[in-house]
Parts: sequence; structure tokens; C-alpha cells
Amino acid sequence: MIIYINGSINAGKSTVASLLARTLPNTINIEVDLLRNFARCLALEEVIPFCVEDTATLTRSWAQRGFNVVIGWPISDEDYSYFIHLLGDCPAPVFAFTLAPRLEVALTNRGERELTDWEYNRIQFHYARGIASPSFSVIIDNSDQTPERTVQEIMNAINQG
Repeated sequence: MIIYINGSINAGKSTVASLLARTLPNTINIEVDLLRNFARCLALEEVIPFCVEDTATLTRSWAQRGFNVVIGWPISDEDYSYFIHLLGDCPAPVFAFTLAPRLEVALTNRGERELTDWEYNRIQFHYARGIASPSFSVIIDNSDQTPERTVQEIMNAINQG
């Protein structure tokens, strides 16, 4: 099984993906931000296609080994379609969820995380571009729920689906 967790910066993707990977047996968590860090010499918009390609390659490889795969990273409709295309004949079912807290919640500092000006502006860009409301996924407004409750909602949707 492949679970893609989409959403803007500060939507809770990393926390939820990590919890999912610990909840499900035999599951790996692909942190796409780590892939992005391989190419700091490139602007973000230049490296996004490479990150999508590398994520698909890793996902396909781990799924073919019999592992569940959880992925967390903001992705557009177009890039998600490309990701699915790149998975090719990978037999694992794919489930996609978008964490979409209200914009004012996403723009709020949480815990010890202080949003940078770039992150604050990028969140607004994500919402304006539709990252929080894509056509390919189940959308979860996690504004007022714990990460554990979000994981439960995702698992319920997978089990019903």
C-alpha cells in the first residue's frame, strides 16, 4: 500500500506521515524534503520534477519489496499525475490524502516551530495554487484535531475504500 500525504507547509504532513509509518506494520516513510536537500544548488521550482521522479523510484522499489510506503510532501495535481505515471505497473494500491487546515491555522507558529518569512509566503502560495484542495485526494481539515485523530481518519478511509 502507498499512502501519499499532501498539504501545504505547516499542515502536519511530517507528523502524520511519521505516525502512520509507526502505526502500520512493515512501513517506510519517504521524507521528500530530504531528497530536495540533495540539490540545494537548484531553485525549488527546478528541483521539484526531480523530487517527484526520485520519490516514485523509491516508492516503486520499496513497494515491490513488499513494504507499505508513506510519503509526505506538497504536490500539485499535475505533479501527482506524473508521480502516478512514474509508478508504472507497481501493484500496490495508492491512497492520497490532503491535510488542509484553515489558512489561518497553517499560518500559525506551532509548538517550537517558528515559520520563516519564506515559509509564511509559501503557505499562502500553496493555498492560492490549490495544494490544499486538489482533485486527486481525500481532503481532511485537520485544523481542530490531533495528529493521532488525523491518522485514525486516514486509516478509516483506507479500510472503507
